[in-house]
Amino acid sequence: MASVINLLFGKTFDLLLYPFQSLNPWVGMTVVSLVAGLLVLAIYGHISDQEGIKAVKDKIKAHLLELRLYKDNFRATTRAQRDVLRYNAKYLYCNLKPMFVMIVPFILIIIQLDLWFGYRPLSPGESVMVKVKMDQDPTQSDLTLQASPGLEIETPPLRIESEKEIDWRVKGLEAGVQTLTVSVAGQSFTKQLVVSGKPLTKISQARVADRFLDRLMSPAEPPIPPNVPVNKVEILYAGQEMSLLGYRMHWIIAFFILSLVFGFGLKGFFGVEV
Repeated sequence: MASVINLLFGKTFDLLLYPFQSLNPWVGMTVVSLVAGLLVLAIYGHISDQEGIKAVKDKIKAHLLELRLYKDNFRATTRAQRDVLRYNAKYLYCNLKPMFVMIVPFILIIIQLDLWFGYRPLSPGESVMVKVKMDQDPTQSDLTLQASPGLEIETPPLRIESEKEIDWRVKGLEAGVQTLTVSVAGQSFTKQLVVSGKPLTKISQARVADRFLDRLMSPAEPPIPPNVPVNKVEILYAGQEMSLLGYRMHWIIAFFILSLVFGFGLKGFFGVEV
C-alpha cells in the first residue's frame, strides 16, 4: 500500500516540479501552492454542507450587526454575543468533516514537498554525517560502507552500541547524484547522496526498511531489502529555507501562506462558500 501511495504522489510531484528545477524555488513553490489551493477548493466544495455554511455565516453577520445597532441595550447585546458564539461553534462543526478528509492528502503533499524544499545538496568539498541504524549490536556487525568515485569516506566507522548505530563522515567531491553502498550479512544495497544540484533539487534524506509509516515518511527511494539487519540509512543534509526580499522562512510557512491566498482568492470564481 505504501509503495502505491509513494509512486502515485512521487510521480505527480516529479512531473509538476521537474520543469522548474533550473528556476528560483519560489516559482515551483507558487505552482504547487496554486494546485494545492485548487485541490482544497474542489474537496471542500464537494464534501462540505455549502448551504449550511452560508446560512450559518449569514446568522453570524446578522448578530454582529445586531451588536452594533443595539450597543446601548445590555440585554440585546448580551443575547447577540451569545448567538454569535453559538453560530461560530456551528460554523466550526460544519468544517470538521472537510478538515478530516483533507488532512491525509495534505500530510502526503507535505512529505513530498519536503523532498524538494526541505534540504540543500552538498557543495563539492563539503562533508556530511552518514548514519546507519541497525536492528542488532553494531559492534558485532560486519557492515561496511563504500562510496562511488564522486565521494570520499573521511572517517573510519564509529559504532555506537547504545544507539545501535554506525556513523561515518563523507565528503562530496563531484557534482551529481552519487552513491553509497552498504554491505552486510552477504547483501548490499545503495543510498543516494546529492552533491551540488539545480536551484530546485529532489533530495532523499533517508532510505528505510519496509515498514508502512517509515515508507510514507521517506518515500523517495525503495525500501531496504528484507532480511538485512538495517532499518535506516540517513544523511544529515543541512536544512534549506526560502528567501524573499532578504527575509528567510521555512518552506512550509511559504506553502501554507500561498495556498491560503490562492484558495481564498479563487473561492468566489469557483462558487465555493468557505
